[in-house]
Amino acid sequence: TVGKGQISSIQWTPDNNLYLLSGSMVYRIFSAELFTRSLYSDLLAVGDVIGKIPFSFNPHFDDFWIAPDGRRILLSKGGRNIFLYFLQADDFLSIGETMSLPYLFLPRNTRLSRVVWPAGDMVTVIAGSIVSGERSSILFRLDLAAAGGALFFHEAARDIRDAALSPDSRKAAVLTSDGVEIRDYETWELIRNIAHPEPLHAVWRDSGQIVIGGAHYTEVVTLSGGEGEIMSLSQAGTYGFSVLTGMPQVRLGDRVFEVNEDGSVTEIEETGVSTVSTASSAYRVYIEETLSGTYSNKVMVRRIDGFGTYPLFQPPEFRYEPYPESEQPVDPRNFSHGSRIRGREVSLVFNAIDSDEGLTEILNALSEYGVRGTFFLNGEFIRRHPGAVKEIAESGHEVGSLFFVNFDMTDSRYKVDTDFIRRGLARNEDDYFNATGRELSLMWHAPYYVINRDILEAAEEMSYIHVGRDVDPLDWVTPADVATTGMYMPASALVERVLRLKKPGSIIPIRVGETDPGRENYLFNHVDILIDALLDLGYSVVPVSVLMENAR
Repeated sequence: TVGKGQISSIQWTPDNNLYLLSGSMVYRIFSAELFTRSLYSDLLAVGDVIGKIPFSFNPHFDDFWIAPDGRRILLSKGGRNIFLYFLQADDFLSIGETMSLPYLFLPRNTRLSRVVWPAGDMVTVIAGSIVSGERSSILFRLDLAAAGGALFFHEAARDIRDAALSPDSRKAAVLTSDGVEIRDYETWELIRNIAHPEPLHAVWRDSGQIVIGGAHYTEVVTLSGGEGEIMSLSQAGTYGFSVLTGMPQVRLGDRVFEVNEDGSVTEIEETGVSTVSTASSAYRVYIEETLSGTYSNKVMVRRIDGFGTYPLFQPPEFRYEPYPESEQPVDPRNFSHGSRIRGREVSLVFNAIDSDEGLTEILNALSEYGVRGTFFLNGEFIRRHPGAVKEIAESGHEVGSLFFVNFDMTDSRYKVDTDFIRRGLARNEDDYFNATGRELSLMWHAPYYVINRDILEAAEEMSYIHVGRDVDPLDWVTPADVATTGMYMPASALVERVLRLKKPGSIIPIRVGETDPGRENYLFNHVDILIDALLDLGYSVVPVSVLMENAR
Protein backbone atom coordinates (compact mmCIF):
# COMPACT_ATOMS: atom_id res chain seq x y z
CA THR A 1 0.00 0.00 0.00
CA VAL A 2 1.41 3.38 -1.05
CA GLY A 3 -1.65 5.57 -0.49
CA LYS A 4 -5.41 5.96 -0.71
CA GLY A 5 -7.22 6.16 -4.03
CA GLN A 6 -8.18 4.15 -7.07
CA ILE A 7 -6.43 3.13 -10.28
CA SER A 8 -7.08 6.62 -11.70
CA SER A 9 -5.07 8.07 -8.78
CA ILE A 10 -1.75 6.69 -10.06
CA GLN A 11 0.30 6.83 -13.23
CA TRP A 12 3.56 5.29 -14.37
CA THR A 13 5.88 7.39 -16.53
CA PRO A 14 8.40 6.16 -19.14
CA ASP A 15 11.24 6.62 -16.64
CA ASN A 16 9.52 3.91 -14.53
CA ASN A 17 8.52 6.19 -11.68
CA LEU A 18 5.12 6.12 -10.02
CA TYR A 19 3.05 9.26 -9.48
CA LEU A 20 0.17 9.42 -7.01
CA LEU A 21 -2.43 12.17 -6.80
CA SER A 22 -4.16 12.17 -3.42
CA GLY A 23 -6.35 15.05 -2.33
CA SER A 24 -4.50 18.09 -3.66
CA MET A 25 -1.00 16.60 -3.29
CA VAL A 26 1.07 15.16 -6.12
CA TYR A 27 3.61 12.54 -4.98
CA ARG A 28 6.46 10.88 -6.86
CA ILE A 29 7.78 7.47 -5.86
CA PHE A 30 11.02 6.36 -7.50
CA SER A 31 10.84 2.76 -8.69
CA ALA A 32 13.89 1.85 -6.61
CA GLU A 33 12.04 2.98 -3.48
CA LEU A 34 8.70 1.34 -4.22
CA PHE A 35 9.30 -1.91 -2.35
CA THR A 36 10.75 -0.20 0.71
CA ARG A 37 7.97 2.38 0.92
CA SER A 38 5.31 -0.31 0.53
CA LEU A 39 6.90 -2.50 3.20
CA TYR A 40 7.19 0.34 5.69
CA SER A 41 4.12 2.34 4.66
CA ASP A 42 3.12 2.85 8.29
CA LEU A 43 6.46 4.56 9.02
CA LEU A 44 7.43 6.31 5.79
CA ALA A 45 5.61 9.03 3.90
CA VAL A 46 3.87 8.16 0.64
CA GLY A 47 6.62 9.71 -1.47
CA ASP A 48 8.21 13.00 -2.40
CA VAL A 49 5.78 15.90 -2.77
CA ILE A 50 6.48 17.47 -6.15
CA GLY A 51 3.44 19.74 -6.44
CA LYS A 52 -0.06 20.68 -5.41
CA ILE A 53 -3.19 21.33 -7.39
CA PRO A 54 -5.78 24.03 -6.58
CA PHE A 55 -8.59 21.57 -5.84
CA SER A 56 -9.13 18.14 -4.34
CA PHE A 57 -8.69 15.30 -6.83
CA ASN A 58 -11.75 13.03 -7.13
CA PRO A 59 -10.65 9.61 -8.47
CA HIS A 60 -14.24 8.78 -9.51
CA PHE A 61 -14.56 11.60 -12.04
CA ASP A 62 -11.07 13.14 -12.51
CA ASP A 63 -7.97 12.01 -14.42
CA PHE A 64 -4.41 13.25 -14.76
CA TRP A 65 -1.32 12.79 -16.92
CA ILE A 66 2.26 13.67 -15.91
CA ALA A 67 4.75 15.14 -18.39
CA PRO A 68 7.80 12.98 -19.17
CA ASP A 69 9.97 15.44 -17.25
CA GLY A 70 7.67 15.25 -14.21
CA ARG A 71 7.34 19.04 -14.02
CA ARG A 72 3.85 19.50 -15.49
CA ILE A 73 0.50 17.83 -15.07
CA LEU A 74 -2.54 17.76 -17.36
CA LEU A 75 -5.72 17.62 -15.29
CA SER A 76 -9.16 16.51 -16.37
CA LYS A 77 -11.68 17.76 -13.82
CA GLY A 78 -14.95 15.87 -14.09
CA GLY A 79 -13.93 14.68 -17.55
CA ARG A 80 -14.64 18.13 -19.01
CA ASN A 81 -12.36 20.86 -17.65
CA ILE A 82 -8.92 20.23 -19.13
CA PHE A 83 -6.01 22.40 -18.07
CA LEU A 84 -2.27 22.35 -17.59
CA TYR A 85 -0.59 23.01 -14.27
CA PHE A 86 3.11 23.55 -13.56
CA LEU A 87 4.05 21.60 -10.45
CA GLN A 88 5.62 23.39 -7.53
CA ALA A 89 6.16 21.76 -4.13
CA ASP A 90 6.32 24.98 -2.08
CA ASP A 91 3.01 26.86 -2.22
CA PHE A 92 3.58 29.30 0.65
CA LEU A 93 4.15 32.23 -1.69
CA SER A 94 2.73 30.75 -4.90
CA ILE A 95 0.71 27.70 -5.90
CA GLY A 96 2.56 27.35 -9.20
CA GLU A 97 1.95 28.62 -12.68
CA THR A 98 -1.19 27.85 -14.63
CA MET A 99 -2.31 29.38 -17.88
CA SER A 100 -6.00 29.70 -18.68
CA LEU A 101 -8.38 27.73 -16.51
CA PRO A 102 -9.74 25.73 -18.13
CA TYR A 103 -7.80 25.39 -21.37
CA LEU A 104 -10.53 23.19 -22.81
CA PHE A 105 -14.16 22.77 -21.82
CA LEU A 106 -15.67 19.62 -23.32
CA PRO A 107 -19.38 18.84 -23.76
CA ARG A 108 -20.86 16.70 -21.01
CA ASN A 109 -21.17 13.69 -23.32
CA THR A 110 -17.45 13.76 -24.11
CA ARG A 111 -14.63 12.06 -22.22
CA LEU A 112 -10.88 11.85 -22.79
CA SER A 113 -9.83 8.45 -24.11
CA ARG A 114 -6.12 8.93 -24.85
CA VAL A 115 -3.36 11.45 -24.09
CA VAL A 116 -0.07 11.25 -26.00
CA TRP A 117 2.67 13.30 -24.33
CA PRO A 118 6.22 12.96 -25.67
CA ALA A 119 9.24 14.82 -24.35
CA GLY A 120 8.55 17.87 -26.52
CA ASP A 121 6.00 20.66 -26.13
CA MET A 122 3.15 19.19 -28.17
CA VAL A 123 0.45 17.12 -26.43
CA THR A 124 -2.20 15.16 -28.33
CA VAL A 125 -5.60 14.54 -26.72
CA ILE A 126 -8.27 12.22 -28.12
CA ALA A 127 -11.81 12.65 -26.79
CA GLY A 128 -14.75 10.33 -27.46
CA SER A 129 -18.49 10.79 -27.11
CA ILE A 130 -21.87 9.21 -27.81
CA VAL A 131 -24.01 11.05 -30.37
CA SER A 132 -27.43 9.62 -31.23
CA GLY A 133 -26.28 6.29 -29.88
CA GLU A 134 -23.17 6.19 -32.07
CA ARG A 135 -19.57 6.68 -30.98
CA SER A 136 -17.72 9.70 -32.34
CA SER A 137 -14.38 11.32 -31.56
CA ILE A 138 -12.29 14.41 -32.05
CA LEU A 139 -8.57 15.06 -31.73
CA PHE A 140 -7.08 18.07 -29.93
CA ARG A 141 -3.49 19.34 -29.96
CA LEU A 142 -2.02 21.31 -27.07
CA ASP A 143 0.95 23.45 -28.09
CA LEU A 144 2.90 24.29 -24.92
CA ALA A 145 5.40 26.41 -26.84
CA ALA A 146 2.78 28.73 -28.36
CA ALA A 147 3.38 32.43 -27.97
CA GLY A 148 1.73 33.75 -24.83
CA GLY A 149 1.16 30.28 -23.37
CA ALA A 150 -0.40 26.99 -24.32
CA LEU A 151 -2.86 26.79 -27.20
CA PHE A 152 -5.50 24.17 -27.98
CA PHE A 153 -6.55 23.49 -31.53
CA HIS A 154 -8.36 20.52 -32.97
CA GLU A 155 -8.64 18.40 -36.04
CA ALA A 156 -11.94 18.05 -37.85
CA ALA A 157 -14.23 15.57 -36.08
CA ARG A 158 -13.93 12.05 -37.42
CA ASP A 159 -13.77 8.50 -36.15
CA ILE A 160 -10.43 8.35 -34.32
CA ARG A 161 -10.07 5.17 -32.31
CA ASP A 162 -6.59 5.47 -30.82
CA ALA A 163 -3.08 6.82 -31.34
CA ALA A 164 0.38 5.36 -30.73
CA LEU A 165 3.67 7.24 -30.59
CA SER A 166 6.79 5.85 -32.30
CA PRO A 167 9.81 5.01 -30.08
CA ASP A 168 11.69 8.11 -31.29
CA SER A 169 8.58 10.30 -30.69
CA ARG A 170 8.81 11.64 -34.24
CA LYS A 171 5.80 9.86 -35.73
CA ALA A 172 2.29 8.98 -34.58
CA ALA A 173 0.01 6.20 -35.78
CA VAL A 174 -3.62 7.38 -35.72
CA LEU A 175 -6.25 4.63 -35.94
CA THR A 176 -9.47 5.42 -37.79
CA SER A 177 -12.33 3.15 -38.83
CA ASP A 178 -10.79 2.20 -42.17
CA GLY A 179 -7.03 2.49 -41.71
CA VAL A 180 -4.02 3.91 -39.93
CA GLU A 181 -2.59 7.35 -40.64
CA ILE A 182 1.13 7.79 -40.09
CA ARG A 183 1.77 11.45 -39.25
CA ASP A 184 4.73 13.61 -38.39
CA TYR A 185 4.13 14.25 -34.71
CA GLU A 186 5.31 17.87 -34.57
CA THR A 187 3.71 19.19 -37.77
CA TRP A 188 0.89 16.63 -37.92
CA GLU A 189 1.44 16.30 -41.67
CA LEU A 190 0.33 13.03 -43.22
CA ILE A 191 3.27 10.77 -44.11
CA ARG A 192 1.41 7.67 -45.20
CA ASN A 193 -2.10 6.28 -45.14
CA ILE A 194 -2.26 2.54 -44.51
CA ALA A 195 -5.55 0.96 -45.57
CA HIS A 196 -6.65 -1.54 -42.95
CA PRO A 197 -10.32 -2.39 -42.27
CA GLU A 198 -11.37 -1.86 -38.66
CA PRO A 199 -7.96 -1.55 -36.95
CA LEU A 200 -8.04 -2.16 -33.21
CA HIS A 201 -4.44 -1.79 -32.01
CA ALA A 202 -1.13 -0.50 -33.32
CA VAL A 203 2.28 -1.33 -31.82
CA TRP A 204 5.58 0.07 -33.07
CA ARG A 205 8.34 -2.51 -33.50
CA ASP A 206 10.76 0.34 -34.10
CA SER A 207 10.52 3.80 -35.62
CA GLY A 208 10.26 2.35 -39.14
CA GLN A 209 7.98 -0.62 -38.64
CA ILE A 210 4.52 -0.98 -37.11
CA VAL A 211 2.24 -3.92 -36.32
CA ILE A 212 -1.50 -3.32 -36.88
CA GLY A 213 -4.00 -5.67 -35.35
CA GLY A 214 -7.53 -5.45 -36.73
CA ALA A 215 -10.88 -7.16 -36.71
CA HIS A 216 -9.99 -9.13 -39.86
CA TYR A 217 -6.22 -9.62 -39.88
CA THR A 218 -2.94 -8.57 -38.29
CA GLU A 219 -0.14 -7.21 -40.44
CA VAL A 220 3.33 -5.73 -40.06
CA VAL A 221 4.05 -2.68 -42.21
CA THR A 222 7.49 -1.30 -43.04
CA LEU A 223 7.01 2.42 -43.66
CA SER A 224 9.72 2.59 -46.31
CA GLY A 225 8.33 -0.44 -48.14
CA GLY A 226 5.18 -1.32 -49.96
CA GLU A 227 2.25 -3.44 -48.81
CA GLY A 228 2.18 -4.92 -45.35
CA GLU A 229 2.97 -8.52 -44.55
CA ILE A 230 -0.01 -10.48 -43.21
CA MET A 231 0.84 -12.22 -39.93
CA SER A 232 -2.49 -13.81 -39.04
CA LEU A 233 -6.15 -13.86 -40.11
CA SER A 234 -9.37 -13.62 -38.15
CA GLN A 235 -13.13 -13.52 -38.86
CA ALA A 236 -12.86 -15.34 -42.15
CA GLY A 237 -15.76 -14.98 -44.55
CA THR A 238 -15.50 -18.12 -46.72
CA TYR A 239 -12.70 -20.65 -46.91
CA GLY A 240 -11.71 -23.83 -48.67
CA PHE A 241 -8.89 -25.49 -50.63
CA SER A 242 -7.60 -24.33 -54.01
CA VAL A 243 -8.32 -26.66 -56.93
CA LEU A 244 -4.96 -25.60 -58.40
CA THR A 245 -2.56 -25.76 -55.48
CA GLY A 246 -4.52 -27.70 -52.89
CA MET A 247 -3.59 -25.09 -50.28
CA PRO A 248 -6.10 -23.53 -47.87
CA GLN A 249 -7.59 -20.23 -49.03
CA VAL A 250 -9.52 -17.65 -47.03
CA ARG A 251 -11.70 -14.82 -48.29
CA LEU A 252 -11.92 -11.59 -46.28
CA GLY A 253 -14.31 -9.19 -47.97
CA ASP A 254 -13.05 -8.80 -51.56
CA ARG A 255 -9.53 -10.07 -50.74
CA VAL A 256 -8.33 -13.68 -50.97
CA PHE A 257 -5.40 -15.11 -48.98
CA GLU A 258 -3.60 -18.42 -49.27
CA VAL A 259 -2.00 -20.14 -46.29
CA ASN A 260 1.45 -21.47 -47.19
CA GLU A 261 3.04 -24.67 -45.90
CA ASP A 262 5.21 -22.72 -43.44
CA GLY A 263 2.14 -21.03 -41.99
CA SER A 264 2.72 -17.65 -43.66
CA VAL A 265 -0.11 -15.91 -45.49
CA THR A 266 0.00 -14.51 -49.03
CA GLU A 267 -2.63 -12.41 -50.78
CA ILE A 268 -3.49 -13.86 -54.20
CA GLU A 269 -5.83 -13.37 -57.11
CA GLU A 270 -9.07 -15.26 -56.71
CA THR A 271 -8.94 -18.86 -57.95
CA GLY A 272 -11.40 -21.70 -57.98
CA VAL A 273 -12.10 -23.42 -54.69
CA SER A 274 -12.95 -27.11 -54.63
CA THR A 275 -16.42 -28.19 -53.68
CA VAL A 276 -16.79 -28.75 -49.98
CA SER A 277 -16.96 -32.44 -49.10
CA THR A 278 -19.26 -33.35 -46.23
CA ALA A 279 -18.66 -37.11 -46.15
CA SER A 280 -15.88 -39.70 -46.12
CA SER A 281 -15.93 -43.48 -46.05
CA ALA A 282 -16.50 -43.45 -42.29
CA TYR A 283 -18.06 -40.10 -41.35
CA ARG A 284 -20.55 -37.51 -42.47
CA VAL A 285 -20.65 -33.93 -41.15
CA TYR A 286 -23.52 -31.46 -41.20
CA ILE A 287 -24.60 -28.19 -39.62
CA GLU A 288 -27.36 -28.22 -37.02
CA GLU A 289 -29.07 -25.02 -35.99
CA THR A 290 -29.34 -24.24 -32.28
CA LEU A 291 -32.19 -22.36 -30.65
CA SER A 292 -30.27 -21.18 -27.59
CA GLY A 293 -26.75 -20.54 -26.41
CA THR A 294 -23.90 -18.46 -27.74
CA TYR A 295 -23.78 -19.89 -31.29
CA SER A 296 -26.46 -20.05 -33.98
CA ASN A 297 -25.37 -23.52 -35.19
CA LYS A 298 -22.94 -26.33 -34.47
CA VAL A 299 -20.98 -28.88 -36.51
CA MET A 300 -22.25 -32.43 -36.04
CA VAL A 301 -20.35 -35.64 -36.93
CA ARG A 302 -22.23 -38.81 -37.93
CA ARG A 303 -20.52 -42.21 -38.06
CA ILE A 304 -21.42 -44.08 -41.24
CA ASP A 305 -19.81 -47.40 -40.39
CA GLY A 306 -21.34 -47.56 -36.94
CA PHE A 307 -23.67 -45.75 -34.60
CA GLY A 308 -23.43 -42.36 -32.97
CA THR A 309 -23.79 -38.68 -33.70
CA TYR A 310 -21.95 -36.05 -31.67
CA PRO A 311 -20.90 -32.40 -31.92
CA LEU A 312 -17.41 -31.78 -33.28
CA PHE A 313 -16.80 -29.04 -30.70
CA GLN A 314 -18.24 -29.17 -27.23
CA PRO A 315 -20.27 -26.05 -26.37
CA PRO A 316 -18.85 -23.76 -23.68
CA GLU A 317 -19.95 -24.43 -20.16
CA PHE A 318 -22.46 -21.94 -18.80
CA ARG A 319 -23.04 -21.04 -15.19
CA TYR A 320 -26.78 -20.90 -15.63
CA GLU A 321 -28.61 -20.59 -12.35
CA PRO A 322 -31.67 -22.78 -11.81
CA TYR A 323 -35.08 -21.21 -12.30
CA PRO A 324 -37.33 -20.78 -9.27
CA GLU A 325 -39.59 -23.79 -8.75
CA SER A 326 -42.77 -21.76 -9.28
CA GLU A 327 -43.98 -18.50 -10.77
CA GLN A 328 -44.29 -15.44 -8.56
CA PRO A 329 -47.45 -13.34 -9.07
CA VAL A 330 -47.00 -10.05 -10.95
CA ASP A 331 -48.92 -6.95 -9.87
CA PRO A 332 -49.95 -5.09 -13.07
CA ARG A 333 -50.52 -1.84 -11.14
CA ASN A 334 -47.12 -1.88 -9.42
CA PHE A 335 -44.85 -3.87 -11.73
CA SER A 336 -41.84 -4.73 -9.55
CA HIS A 337 -40.54 -7.77 -11.45
CA GLY A 338 -41.17 -9.87 -14.52
CA SER A 339 -41.77 -13.58 -14.94
CA ARG A 340 -39.52 -15.79 -12.83
CA ILE A 341 -39.70 -18.87 -15.04
CA ARG A 342 -40.15 -17.77 -18.68
CA GLY A 343 -36.63 -16.56 -19.35
CA ARG A 344 -33.41 -15.30 -17.77
CA GLU A 345 -34.08 -11.62 -18.30
CA VAL A 346 -33.39 -8.60 -16.08
CA SER A 347 -33.84 -4.86 -16.55
CA LEU A 348 -31.36 -2.16 -15.61
CA VAL A 349 -33.21 1.00 -14.58
CA PHE A 350 -31.34 4.31 -14.34
CA ASN A 351 -32.89 6.98 -12.14
CA ALA A 352 -31.83 10.52 -13.13
CA ILE A 353 -32.91 12.94 -10.40
CA ASP A 354 -30.87 16.14 -10.63
CA SER A 355 -27.18 15.72 -11.59
CA ASP A 356 -25.81 13.96 -14.67
CA GLU A 357 -22.48 12.67 -13.33
CA GLY A 358 -21.90 9.16 -14.60
CA LEU A 359 -24.36 9.40 -17.49
CA THR A 360 -21.63 9.33 -20.15
CA GLU A 361 -20.10 6.22 -18.57
CA ILE A 362 -23.53 4.56 -18.46
CA LEU A 363 -24.32 5.32 -22.11
CA ASN A 364 -20.88 4.10 -23.20
CA ALA A 365 -21.29 0.83 -21.28
CA LEU A 366 -24.75 0.19 -22.74
CA SER A 367 -23.47 0.98 -26.24
CA GLU A 368 -20.42 -1.24 -25.84
CA TYR A 369 -22.53 -4.26 -24.84
CA GLY A 370 -25.34 -3.46 -27.26
CA VAL A 371 -28.10 -3.51 -24.63
CA ARG A 372 -31.03 -1.17 -23.96
CA GLY A 373 -31.75 0.28 -20.57
CA THR A 374 -34.78 2.01 -19.06
CA PHE A 375 -34.30 5.57 -17.80
CA PHE A 376 -36.64 7.34 -15.40
CA LEU A 377 -36.20 11.11 -15.55
CA ASN A 378 -37.23 13.57 -12.87
CA GLY A 379 -38.50 16.99 -13.95
CA GLU A 380 -35.54 18.71 -12.32
CA PHE A 381 -33.14 16.59 -14.39
CA ILE A 382 -35.00 17.39 -17.62
CA ARG A 383 -34.93 21.13 -16.92
CA ARG A 384 -31.25 21.17 -15.94
CA HIS A 385 -29.87 18.88 -18.63
CA PRO A 386 -32.02 18.99 -21.80
CA GLY A 387 -29.06 17.99 -23.97
CA ALA A 388 -28.42 14.89 -21.88
CA VAL A 389 -32.12 14.02 -22.03
CA LYS A 390 -32.07 14.29 -25.81
CA GLU A 391 -29.03 12.03 -26.03
CA ILE A 392 -30.74 9.38 -23.88
CA ALA A 393 -33.78 9.48 -26.18
CA GLU A 394 -31.74 9.36 -29.40
CA SER A 395 -29.63 6.46 -28.11
CA GLY A 396 -32.71 4.25 -28.36
CA HIS A 397 -33.27 3.66 -24.66
CA GLU A 398 -36.66 3.43 -22.99
CA VAL A 399 -37.63 6.55 -21.03
CA GLY A 400 -40.25 6.83 -18.29
CA SER A 401 -41.24 9.48 -15.76
CA LEU A 402 -39.79 10.04 -12.29
CA PHE A 403 -42.43 12.71 -11.66
CA PHE A 404 -42.15 16.49 -11.88
CA VAL A 405 -40.50 17.09 -8.49
CA ASN A 406 -38.48 14.90 -6.14
CA PHE A 407 -40.03 14.41 -2.70
CA ASP A 408 -41.61 11.74 -0.51
CA MET A 409 -45.25 11.65 -1.62
CA THR A 410 -46.32 9.85 1.56
CA ASP A 411 -44.91 12.56 3.85
CA SER A 412 -47.74 13.79 6.11
CA ARG A 413 -46.62 17.39 5.60
CA TYR A 414 -47.86 17.31 2.02
CA LYS A 415 -51.33 16.80 0.65
CA VAL A 416 -51.04 14.66 -2.45
CA ASP A 417 -54.36 14.25 -4.22
CA THR A 418 -55.39 12.91 -7.61
CA ASP A 419 -55.19 16.29 -9.31
CA PHE A 420 -51.62 16.83 -8.07
CA ILE A 421 -50.46 13.48 -9.46
CA ARG A 422 -52.11 14.18 -12.81
CA ARG A 423 -50.58 17.64 -13.11
CA GLY A 424 -47.13 16.40 -12.07
CA LEU A 425 -47.09 13.60 -14.63
CA ALA A 426 -48.49 15.84 -17.37
CA ARG A 427 -45.93 18.58 -16.67
CA ASN A 428 -43.10 16.04 -16.95
CA GLU A 429 -44.52 14.88 -20.29
CA ASP A 430 -44.49 18.46 -21.60
CA ASP A 431 -40.95 19.16 -20.41
CA TYR A 432 -39.68 15.93 -21.98
CA PHE A 433 -41.41 16.71 -25.28
CA ASN A 434 -39.91 20.22 -25.32
CA ALA A 435 -36.43 18.75 -24.80
CA THR A 436 -36.64 15.85 -27.25
CA GLY A 437 -39.70 16.21 -29.48
CA ARG A 438 -40.77 12.77 -28.27
CA GLU A 439 -43.32 11.37 -25.84
CA LEU A 440 -42.53 9.65 -22.56
CA SER A 441 -43.43 6.01 -22.14
CA LEU A 442 -46.48 5.54 -19.92
CA MET A 443 -44.32 4.12 -17.16
CA TRP A 444 -43.30 5.90 -14.00
CA HIS A 445 -42.24 5.40 -10.44
CA ALA A 446 -42.64 7.69 -7.46
CA PRO A 447 -39.54 9.33 -5.94
CA TYR A 448 -37.81 7.00 -3.48
CA TYR A 449 -40.19 4.23 -4.67
CA VAL A 450 -42.61 5.23 -1.88
CA ILE A 451 -46.27 4.76 -2.84
CA ASN A 452 -49.74 4.10 -1.49
CA ARG A 453 -53.06 3.09 -2.99
CA ASP A 454 -54.20 6.66 -3.72
CA ILE A 455 -51.00 7.45 -5.62
CA LEU A 456 -51.30 4.30 -7.73
CA GLU A 457 -54.97 4.94 -8.53
CA ALA A 458 -54.32 8.56 -9.53
CA ALA A 459 -51.57 7.57 -11.98
CA GLU A 460 -53.63 4.66 -13.26
CA GLU A 461 -56.33 7.12 -14.34
CA MET A 462 -53.73 8.58 -16.73
CA SER A 463 -52.90 5.08 -18.03
CA TYR A 464 -49.54 5.03 -16.25
CA ILE A 465 -48.03 1.79 -14.91
CA HIS A 466 -45.95 2.16 -11.78
CA VAL A 467 -42.59 0.35 -12.09
CA GLY A 468 -41.20 -0.84 -8.78
CA ARG A 469 -38.10 -2.87 -8.03
CA ASP A 470 -37.21 -6.18 -6.40
CA VAL A 471 -33.50 -5.45 -5.93
CA ASP A 472 -32.20 -2.44 -4.00
CA PRO A 473 -28.47 -2.03 -4.69
CA LEU A 474 -28.17 0.50 -1.83
CA ASP A 475 -26.12 2.77 -4.10
CA TRP A 476 -27.93 5.75 -2.54
CA VAL A 477 -26.48 5.05 0.92
CA THR A 478 -23.60 7.34 1.95
CA PRO A 479 -21.02 6.76 4.71
CA ALA A 480 -22.23 9.93 6.47
CA ASP A 481 -25.87 8.81 6.63
CA VAL A 482 -26.45 8.02 10.31
CA ALA A 483 -29.90 6.56 9.62
CA THR A 484 -28.37 3.79 7.47
CA THR A 485 -25.31 3.00 9.60
CA GLY A 486 -23.92 -0.38 8.65
CA MET A 487 -25.60 -0.42 5.23
CA TYR A 488 -22.89 1.45 3.33
CA MET A 489 -20.85 -0.67 0.90
CA PRO A 490 -18.23 0.20 -1.73
CA ALA A 491 -19.20 -0.13 -5.39
CA SER A 492 -17.53 -3.54 -5.80
CA ALA A 493 -19.65 -4.90 -2.94
CA LEU A 494 -22.77 -3.33 -4.50
CA VAL A 495 -22.13 -5.29 -7.72
CA GLU A 496 -21.82 -8.49 -5.70
CA ARG A 497 -25.01 -7.63 -3.81
CA VAL A 498 -26.96 -7.20 -7.06
CA LEU A 499 -25.64 -10.48 -8.45
CA ARG A 500 -26.59 -12.25 -5.23
CA LEU A 501 -30.14 -10.85 -5.01
CA LYS A 502 -31.19 -10.82 -8.67
CA LYS A 503 -33.58 -13.40 -10.10
CA PRO A 504 -35.12 -13.93 -13.52
CA GLY A 505 -37.36 -10.91 -14.15
CA SER A 506 -35.55 -8.64 -11.67
CA ILE A 507 -35.65 -4.85 -11.98
CA ILE A 508 -32.32 -3.38 -10.86
CA PRO A 509 -32.27 0.41 -10.25
CA ILE A 510 -29.05 2.44 -10.48
CA ARG A 511 -28.84 6.06 -9.41
CA VAL A 512 -27.36 8.59 -11.86
CA GLY A 513 -25.29 11.42 -10.34
CA GLU A 514 -23.45 12.09 -7.11
CA THR A 515 -25.10 11.66 -3.76
CA ASP A 516 -25.13 14.38 -1.11
CA PRO A 517 -22.99 13.83 0.88
CA GLY A 518 -20.78 11.92 -1.51
CA ARG A 519 -19.75 8.27 -1.61
CA GLU A 520 -16.25 6.87 -1.90
CA ASN A 521 -17.20 5.29 -5.23
CA TYR A 522 -20.33 4.87 -7.34
CA LEU A 523 -22.17 1.94 -8.88
CA PHE A 524 -22.71 3.83 -12.17
CA ASN A 525 -18.96 3.64 -12.81
CA HIS A 526 -19.20 -0.18 -12.72
CA VAL A 527 -22.17 -0.72 -15.03
CA ASP A 528 -19.91 -2.47 -17.55
CA ILE A 529 -18.74 -4.95 -14.89
CA LEU A 530 -22.33 -5.60 -13.82
CA ILE A 531 -23.54 -6.19 -17.39
CA ASP A 532 -20.61 -8.51 -18.12
CA ALA A 533 -21.32 -10.56 -14.99
CA LEU A 534 -25.04 -10.83 -15.82
CA LEU A 535 -24.31 -11.99 -19.36
CA ASP A 536 -21.80 -14.50 -18.04
CA LEU A 537 -24.57 -16.00 -15.89
CA GLY A 538 -26.79 -16.41 -18.94
CA TYR A 539 -29.02 -13.38 -18.38
CA SER A 540 -30.26 -10.98 -21.05
CA VAL A 541 -30.54 -7.27 -20.23
CA VAL A 542 -33.81 -5.92 -21.62
CA PRO A 543 -36.00 -2.82 -21.14
CA VAL A 544 -38.79 -2.96 -18.57
CA SER A 545 -41.43 -3.05 -21.33
CA VAL A 546 -39.99 -6.39 -22.51
CA LEU A 547 -40.30 -7.80 -18.99
CA MET A 548 -43.92 -6.63 -18.96
CA GLU A 549 -44.69 -8.24 -22.29
CA ASN A 550 -43.08 -11.55 -21.32
CA ALA A 551 -44.90 -11.61 -17.98
CA ARG A 552 -48.37 -11.60 -19.53
